[in-house]
Amino acid sequence: MKKLAMLCAAAIVLCSAAVAQNLNERVTVRFATPVMVGETKLPAGACDIQIVRGSSDNTIIVFRSEGGITAAALANHVSAEVVESAATSVVLNRRGNDLHLYRVVLADHVAYELNQVD
Repeated sequence: MKKLAMLCAAAIVLCSAAVAQNLNERVTVRFATPVMVGETKLPAGACDIQIVRGSSDNTIIVFRSEGGITAAALANHVSAEVVESAATSVVLNRRGNDLHLYRVVLADHVAYELNQVD
């Protein structure tokens, strides 16, 4: 009976890990200039972007620069009609002298707009 319980527990852990991997996506982009995410300035260079979809409607996007600077932002899913690109990309907006990350578009025509901090 103990062995059966251990096997069931192991199966649950493996299934949970598989589901968690499907809820998270990672892409890497390269910024030519520094980019603002909320109040955090990410330096130019490679940046790892992780989309974390929770059990609710909230999506958190985590940005990690190759220099170790990290930022996180809440994002909203954008409808398919708005997404024009078929490739993974980011959309930047200029505010004053800074470029702010506005949207992350994934290759599967899914896009997320960052909630802007005012």
